[in-house]
Order: sequence, then structure tokens, then C-alpha cells
Amino acid sequence: MASVNSTSAAGANSYSTRYSSNRLTGMFSNLDTDALVQAMTSGQQAKIDKVKQQQTKQGWLEETWSSVQKTINTFQNTYASVTGSSSMLKTATYYSYKVTSDVTTSAVSLSASSTTAAGSYTVQVDQLAQNASISSSNISAGGSGDISSGKTLAELNFGNALKFGSGGNISFSINGKAFTFSSDTTLQSMLNTINNDTTANVTMKYSQLTDGFTITSDSGGAGSSVLIRNISGNAFGTNSAFGIEEGIISADTAAFSSQGVSSGISTSSSLAGLSFSKALQFDDDGNISFSINDKTFTFSAVTKLQDMLDQINADPDAGVTMSYSSVTDGFTIQSTGGDPVKIINISGNAFGDDGAFGIAEGTTSGDVVSSSNISGIDTSANLSSLSFAKKLMSDANGNFSFAINGKTFTFAKTTTLQGMLDTINSDPDAKVHMSYDSATDGFTISPTSGGSVSIQNISGNLFGKNSAFGIPEGTRQGGTDAVVSINGVKVTRDSNEFTIDNVTYSLKAVTKGTANEKINFSVERDYSATTNAVKTMVDAFNTMITSLTTLLNEKNNSADYPPLTDAQKESMTTEQIDAWNEKAKSGLLRHNMQLESFISNLKNAFYSPLGGTGMNMTSIGITTASYFDSNAGQLVLDTDELEKALKNNPDQVVAMFTNGSSTSASSDQGLMYKLRSIMSNYDDTLDDTIETSQEKISSYESDLSDLQDKLDSLASRYYAKFSAMETALSKLNSQASYISQMFGSTSG
Repeated sequence: MASVNSTSAAGANSYSTRYSSNRLTGMFSNLDTDALVQAMTSGQQAKIDKVKQQQTKQGWLEETWSSVQKTINTFQNTYASVTGSSSMLKTATYYSYKVTSDVTTSAVSLSASSTTAAGSYTVQVDQLAQNASISSSNISAGGSGDISSGKTLAELNFGNALKFGSGGNISFSINGKAFTFSSDTTLQSMLNTINNDTTANVTMKYSQLTDGFTITSDSGGAGSSVLIRNISGNAFGTNSAFGIEEGIISADTAAFSSQGVSSGISTSSSLAGLSFSKALQFDDDGNISFSINDKTFTFSAVTKLQDMLDQINADPDAGVTMSYSSVTDGFTIQSTGGDPVKIINISGNAFGDDGAFGIAEGTTSGDVVSSSNISGIDTSANLSSLSFAKKLMSDANGNFSFAINGKTFTFAKTTTLQGMLDTINSDPDAKVHMSYDSATDGFTISPTSGGSVSIQNISGNLFGKNSAFGIPEGTRQGGTDAVVSINGVKVTRDSNEFTIDNVTYSLKAVTKGTANEKINFSVERDYSATTNAVKTMVDAFNTMITSLTTLLNEKNNSADYPPLTDAQKESMTTEQIDAWNEKAKSGLLRHNMQLESFISNLKNAFYSPLGGTGMNMTSIGITTASYFDSNAGQLVLDTDELEKALKNNPDQVVAMFTNGSSTSASSDQGLMYKLRSIMSNYDDTLDDTIETSQEKISSYESDLSDLQDKLDSLASRYYAKFSAMETALSKLNSQASYISQMFGSTSG
């Protein structure tokens, strides 16, 4: 049986794999039917190969034109477009300024724009702008600093354990924007959510160095603020895990404050154990004594407050009801019969002008008398005798030590509270005022001259975790504006970077009081920046022209290297095919008249009158290299000539590049508009050329379909004839076999 493998044939037909595998031929004739059909249809196959080669060549031509168009568009979009990255039409290209100073400094820098006026600027920085912020420190358990941003909130180990509200969430608001986070939220995710929120307008971060959080307003200077409200859980507020209390931080409220710090009034406590704003004093026998409606009562220091109230209320002669309210933090005494109440103090100071109960002696005009805000701290008492809600603890030496704004203070437990306050308030380095308010039963520490308050606890527990004063460690920074003197004029801004008269100032440090208090800057026209921009454009122009000229001058090898047929490719390696195609594609645009005209027009633009000046580019240093130079035909820029022209007549140079528009008369157009017009017109031509090429490729595809159908029909007809021949041979063989058998039987 004949072989059906004909792939080695140089002119293998495109139908062979489509049909021959489905036919069994040559069984009786022993002919290679496929080879015969292939040979018989080779004329039709040659027609198909020719059209395919034409189609392939047209495709290469389209690719080449598209590459030319891309090369031109890249130059145009970069240099001849206002939006280009290196646009030669931008004002900034020609009006660049450099800034120099009389000293080397990082405290302040100036930058100029294309509309800046050259001149001198004397700058003195008196104060930097700072946005309001609040921070905590030493918030991890045991000061371990074991707070990792990659851990979930539930995994973080705070000194004050983080507690979650209903649903296992913490919730709080910053500057009015509410946030809710679940226990499995990572710390970093929480910080990212807060920092990306434009309504909150803050940046929150954690520092392992200080072991604390900082929340800083993103803008505003002296007008900035940070308002924090806790909603559920204890991220902020009382016993804050983050070490940050609720409240607002602004230029006027950069203070630490607390309330309800004393142990207060508990009706189950003994009289001696109660903490009144005016300390309860007992007589020599350790008693207090007074009369109500002429009924005398005497109570010892160990009597519980509730027992005292019960005894008074049960006495029919007193005829009153006496009670204490934690809401008003005061006592109320009301007549049971609607009569006035008469009170006389006998010993101690339960009642009277300095009465611990806050109720004066005498007879009331009505049937009730009351007091409020009676508990608190006696500032004249020494520290060890004060009764705080959180027990006061000193160090091993009986001292308390802490730092305020970097100034360290140490006080013995025998120091009076007032003495401690006076020492702090009179210290010039601390720069704070600290006070106790019996109305709020709390302390306040405020900056005396704006700015910040920073507190660090060293020993004891006046501040920090479990602070007796109710004030955590950390820093509260009020917002401040930048204050700077520019040429003797005082300027205030809410940011350290601002622009005045097209000069941008960046402030980094205060110069007032330093060796370089006043820094002199000079802003001058930077012609080198324009020269560099022109040089970059000229280099890019030369690169583009070289690329296009190469296409014009390439040797045309199409006659010797036509596109390969499928059959030819089957007998070649990939490397051989690539090498062949590289030769075959060469010279497709050789001596193309349209491209030659385009290149000529581009070059001529440099030597024609530009921007209404009557001058061309040779007058400012752009010429053409000599024929004998290695870069023959390319543009050459004399940077010295260009910079000289810029200094002597900058406006004329700018006009030569940028005057006019795409629709102006040629002599009024600057170079970049001339180049853009030439390129835009040629781009339209290329669009038409590429479209025509695509239409030809589609037409070839249609021709190939028709030719393939004819090939298939012709091959089918030949196969049908060979099949009929095989059928006839089969019958002949059958008859011959029959006759042979007949003769054989006769002989027998």
C-alpha cells in the first residue's frame, strides 16, 4: 500500500492533511495517490502560496507603518503637546528659577515656580506650625512594648486590659466620625482605617520607642483639634487601654485634666475615713457634736456615716430627715413637719462656716437645707494624708518622682499638696500651671505659653497607670501656627509649607535666637534648565529622524527573500525562519516618497522663520552636522550659544519655540507648533495608509478562501477518479481470480 506521508515534499498541498487521512487509495494499483493528487493540484497550490505571500508582505508593511506612526506620536506627545512630560510648550520649560542662600541650612527652604519674580528674600522662622495631637506612653503590660501592629486587638497585651463591648467590639469617635472594630481586627488594620478617613482627619500611630499611641490632626495649625469620645469598650476614656482619655485637644485645651480623684463619700465608711474638701475635724475626745432643732447629737470618729444618718432620722425630737447624695455630692436636711430647721455646731466642724458637711449654722427660712460638692482634697494637707480613690503609693524612699515637659520633680510624702503645686507652677522649665478643683474633684495641668504638656511618671503613682491624680502619662499638643518674618513682614500660616507670591516656603526648624537667625535667599532665572530641556528635545528629534531614515535607506531584499510558504517553514528551524524574515522585511519603505517628504519638512522647520521673529534656529545655536561628520545630517546644539541667547533676549527665544498656534500662518508659528502641524498632517496620511493596508489584507483573505475552495474541489475530483480506477481494478482482479479457478478445476 502506498505511503500517505507527504510532508517532506517542498510543495505539499494545503489539502493533504484535510483529506488524505480519510481515504484509502492505491490498494490495487499500488500507486501513491496522495503524491499524484498533490502533483496534479500543484498549480492551484502555487496560486494560494502566492496570495499568502502577498498577504504576509502586506501585513509586514502595515506593521512598519504602525511603528513609524508610534515613533512620531511618541515625540509629538512628549515634546509638542502642552500635556507632555517634557513639553516644549509649557511656560515652566523656559521660566525656571534657582534658589540659593547665604548659609547652608535645613531649617528653611524656598522653591520657585515658573511665575516667580526674581529677587532677594530674608527669612526668620519664629515658630513652627504644629497640629493638635494627643499621645500616651508605657501602655503595654509591664512596659514590655509587646504591642505588634500585626496582632489582633484581642491578642494585644495592654497594662489596662482592652475590654470589648456588646458584640465583641470596641467603638469610639474621632472628630465626630464613629469607628467600630471587632476583636479579630488587627491593630494595623484599625490604624489604616482611621488614617484613611477624611472625616476623622487624623493620623494615629503606635511607637514601640515610647510604648504609646499618638493621634495628630492632619491639618489646621492653631485652628486644629482632636476630639475623642469613647462609645463602647475601653479603648479610650476611663481606664483606657490606649492610655488616652476622652476630650478635645486644641490650641486652648492642650491640657491634662482629671475628676473624681478623691476617695469621696461612702455612707459605709467611718467619719474619720471620709474625704471632704474641708477636712472633718474632731474635738479632743475624738468626737463631733451638734444640735438639730435643739436636739444634741455626739458621734465618735469611728461612727459610720450611715449609722449617724439613721440615728438622726430616727430621733423624733430632731424632726428631720438627713441624707447624702452622690449625684450632688452633698447632704440634705429636711423638716418632717414642714417647719424651719435650726442647726448649731458644738464641737468639731461638721457644720458652720468651715463645716465639712457644707451646711452653715442657723435657722433656715424654709423647711430644707442642702450642700453640694463637699468631698475632695485638702491642698494644705501633706501627700501621705490625702485620701484618693486609687491608693497613693510612694517609692522605697517615701518619695514621688515624675517629669513634666522634661523637667524632673521629686517630692517627699510629707510635702503638702499646695507646696507641690507651687513648686511646679513656679518652675520656668516645666512651663505649666497645675491646680486642683474641688468642684470637679480633679487636677488640671495646662501649658503656660501654648504648645504642649508632656508627662512621664518615674516612681510612685501620682501619674501613669493607676494614677492617684487620675492623669496618665503622655503628651498633649495644642495646635500652633507657623510664624515667620519675610523681608521684615510678619507672616502667620497654619502649615509649615505655604506659597506667597509664587514662592513656596518649607519650614523645618526655628531660626530665631540661633546663629543663623535670618537667612538670605536669592531667586534667579535658571537658564541652564531651559538649555537642558532644548538639548533633550534635540536628542530625541535626532533619534526619531535616524530611525525613520534607516527605514528609507534599508536595502530591499524582497526579490531574494519573499515570505516563506508553509511548506518551506516545515523544513526550517525557528532560527532560520527568523533570520529569513528579518531579511524579507528589510527595505519595505526604501525611498518612500511620502516619508522622505515628511522628514524633509521636519528638518526645514528648524531653518524657517519662527514665531514672528524672522529668525530661525541657527541664530540660537541649533545647526546641522557636516556631511563629513560621524553624525552627518543630524541637528547639533551649541549650548553656550543658546544660553547666551536666553540671557540676552529670553522673550525672543521663547517666541521662537512657542508663539502662535497650530492654525497660525507658518511664519508666525513657533518651532513646536510647526513640528506639531507637520506631524499631525502626516499622522492623517498614515491613518489612511494603514486603513488601506488592512483592507488589502482582508481582500487577500477573501481570495484565499476562494482559492482554497477550488483546491479542495479539484483534489476531490482527482480522488474520485482514482477511487473509480481502484474499483475497476478490484473487479478485474476478482474476474481474473475466478477464471484462474475455473481453469484450475478443468485441469484437475
